[in-house]
Amino acid sequence: MTTTSDALEIMAVVAACHHRTAPRMDDPEATRATAQIWAELFDGYGFTKAELIAAVKVRAQGLPDAPEPADLIRVARSIRSDAMGRTVVSEDPDDDSDGYYPGDAKAAPDLPEYPREWDSKRRLAVYWYAMSLHAIPTNTSGWQALADQLDDAAAKREHSFGAYLAKEGYV
Repeated sequence: MTTTSDALEIMAVVAACHHRTAPRMDDPEATRATAQIWAELFDGYGFTKAELIAAVKVRAQGLPDAPEPADLIRVARSIRSDAMGRTVVSEDPDDDSDGYYPGDAKAAPDLPEYPREWDSKRRLAVYWYAMSLHAIPTNTSGWQALADQLDDAAAKREHSFGAYLAKEGYV
């Protein structure tokens, strides 16, 4: 969960990286309101504070203007996607490596935050994908965002967790 305090820290990193174009933080009331909105926007994706700070820094390397929340979400998703592309998943259920193997579980936990239209295979696929990212969403929009990211990974990466789940019929 991204808190207002986390968002304030992220905004401070934005200000440090983009001192000329960053949102002004001289009005405490406006700053807090902005941080609350940013926290709500980020929270739907289950990003950690560290992931969002990394997104600020990665984006700052290529663009001089301060980012909007949508820019940071896009970069953070890209960072996660790249990390997912480097994840090796064993197809052997007896493998004791650190890789996640969806066959280890018969079903995903029954969470009320899953979109209602998902069947058990879809829940299992997205749940294990979330586990591999160490990011468990706290609401339906966060789970749907992870499902969209998983679909992208399955379509684009031949040797990723997403491709493995697609091959096995989970997505």
